[in-house]
Amino acid sequence: MRHRWLVVGLAPALAMGTLAVALVDHSALASRLAPADTTTTAPGSIVVTGGATTSDPLNPSASGSSTEDTNNLSDVLTTPADQQRSADRCIADNGDLTGGAGCSTGQRVVARVLQGSLVGRPYANAPLVGFPAASGSTASNANPDARTVSLGVIPPSSSTVIASGALNNYTIADNRGGGYGWSLTASLSDFGGNTGAAFAASRALGSFSCQQATAENAYDTRADGTAVISGFDPAAVAPGVIPGPALQSFGSTVNLCTKDGTTSPTSQSTGGIYNASVLFTVSVPPSVSATQTTYVAYLTVFLV
Repeated sequence: MRHRWLVVGLAPALAMGTLAVALVDHSALASRLAPADTTTTAPGSIVVTGGATTSDPLNPSASGSSTEDTNNLSDVLTTPADQQRSADRCIADNGDLTGGAGCSTGQRVVARVLQGSLVGRPYANAPLVGFPAASGSTASNANPDARTVSLGVIPPSSSTVIASGALNNYTIADNRGGGYGWSLTASLSDFGGNTGAAFAASRALGSFSCQQATAENAYDTRADGTAVISGFDPAAVAPGVIPGPALQSFGSTVNLCTKDGTTSPTSQSTGGIYNASVLFTVSVPPSVSATQTTYVAYLTVFLV
């Protein structure tokens, strides 16, 4: 993925990419086994033996004599056909003291696993303590938003001026599982002024830092703002995140951060949440005209 940031007022703007948790949705079918039916007399029947006589004074037509063959148990022991064929109900025994033939039912077990994702998101940085926006200037170098990098106000000078700021912090969330790893790189355009003057991107240098997220800075990339993930377990984050070389020049593509193939014993994957940051310094040449009120460069960050 690719994000683009703007750098203006010698405020480079950073465009950063996004990474995305795999969710697992488990579902299973419930089962039901019918209890053994030990009834020995058909429900609702009247068993009459020895020629016994019955009479019903309220219904004379029902009076009379009847007998039943007690050896005929077909209505008692016969299992209805629909129960025998049912996939989720069967009768294993029906009053046979020696044990029945048994029966079997089936269940289909389903687990639906969603694909994970690699997500990246920038978060706006506060001013760098101890780093003025530019030599001789006290203007703030606070970034106004997550896609803009402010290098503050640069005073007129007959010599090179060093402007300092920080690229917006970048959070990487890798929920893909497995052993993938990733890399975070960036490229910077030349600085262009509002009247056509320009100076090269190679005058910008970066010092890089990458860390595994902690319970205090494991941000949910799906939430608004810097919302920390509740109950985050740092042990699930795989080690092996490596910052790029110190003081790389942005004259070509730079390596901000790399995650190698080291896995976490807890998650058994190379995934986790990580935070990357960059101290950004620009050597502004003395040839910059005082009429150039704003210089802009575009920083594009790639997460793959």
